[in-house]
Amino acid sequence: MLICNRIHGQTAEFYQKKIDHFKTQRIIGTVFIVSSVPTAAVGVYYLAKADKDDQSDDPWGGFWTGANDFFLGCIFVGAGAGLLAGGIVMTTIGNKKIRLYQEKLDGLSINPYFTPRQAGLTLTYRF
Repeated sequence: MLICNRIHGQTAEFYQKKIDHFKTQRIIGTVFIVSSVPTAAVGVYYLAKADKDDQSDDPWGGFWTGANDFFLGCIFVGAGAGLLAGGIVMTTIGNKKIRLYQEKLDGLSINPYFTPRQAGLTLTYRF
């Protein structure tokens, strides 16, 4: 009986660690989703601010002076899109894995079985 309780305790502890890990992943995914909105908004601001009509006197190719704003806008919009996509993936995977390991944790039980005629253990695992 001691061996079965030790195995059950280790298995339950393993599942609980997995659940805690994926809860952290779900939280980080939510933070990514929330932070993607202001990041993309800053990128849109820089894209709108870029002045394509103001040509510089640069002899190397005639970039407009708004090139830096345009470049920053593209970087921020790309980063916002990446944060959004990564956050959705992390949150979705975290939710699925939490549900999976919670079902495994709830479905595994080892209990002592004592009656006047019999003594033993019952092992219950839901597939």
